[in-house]
Amino acid sequence: MGKTSSSSLSPAPCQLFGKDGADTGKSYHIHGIKVVNRKLISLGDDDGNTNNTDGPNNPAPLVLLHGYANGSLYFYRNLMQLSHYHFPTIYALDMLGWGLSSRPDFAPVLIRARGGNGGDAKSTKSNSNNSYKKTETSQLKPDDQTEHKVSTNESFFVESLESWRQQHNLPKLTLAGHSMGGYLSVAYAEKYPQHVERLILLSPVGVPQKSEEDDLKIQQRMDSMPVYVRMMVKTARYLFDKGITPGSFLRSLPNSKSKAMVDSYVLNRLPAIDCDNERTVLSEYLYQNSMMPGSGEYALEGILTSGAFARVPLVRRIPQLVN
Repeated sequence: MGKTSSSSLSPAPCQLFGKDGADTGKSYHIHGIKVVNRKLISLGDDDGNTNNTDGPNNPAPLVLLHGYANGSLYFYRNLMQLSHYHFPTIYALDMLGWGLSSRPDFAPVLIRARGGNGGDAKSTKSNSNNSYKKTETSQLKPDDQTEHKVSTNESFFVESLESWRQQHNLPKLTLAGHSMGGYLSVAYAEKYPQHVERLILLSPVGVPQKSEEDDLKIQQRMDSMPVYVRMMVKTARYLFDKGITPGSFLRSLPNSKSKAMVDSYVLNRLPAIDCDNERTVLSEYLYQNSMMPGSGEYALEGILTSGAFARVPLVRRIPQLVN
């Protein structure tokens, strides 16, 4: 097989805009891993540059977006095989607010990539100064308020990804996302379809539309649970609705307790990992990710309900991508 190399990506600044549309004057970076199989790519570009692995003669690189409370290295078992057999160039990214990427305060803020179309779905553009002004949610109908809330939270990730794409001069992406990363991949493809060659969704969160039948099934399951379990579920939902994330809850506990909870999660959630050392390293990776200052994690309540249903389900959005 071809030689495969990996390296951290150079910082890709993105510009954040405050609630009043004013430039914060800060730049942030997106961190990730790049894997290249030089046997599968055409190294030369039109200018004779043999180091341009993302040149126009090569297929769109695979860009992997991780799920909630995760990071780029969660794909560690997949990178080499995907590179050897399928994708000559792969980027696994820490989304803004996760992993080793910048962790700005999550207000949420409006975010726009320089040179992009910018803003969220309910932002308005001033042609004179190229700035954005946030629409007052009190002026919107309830359904519009929900869509405004969702689009504002999504834009934190969508626009930072677009800024990263611009910085790396990638005209097209094969975008693959797992869980929350899959959800946000759809949001990016909606906003920037011209830059998405293919969209790969790996068990994305937020697909179905919640129905009355779903409410009935949930209530039936609740009624069948012991009282103490029902109380735990109700408490978890209450904390969720108050914006208390899993990460912020873990950080509120003694280190030994929070680490034990992450260890238990890895053991029970990922039974395919039967090597003790591998399990220990992965658990430490996820634990340290959660212990760093919270940022992107606070988008959870703005995108999903406490029952893990999307506020704006993908089942209504994915079909529109083909049009």
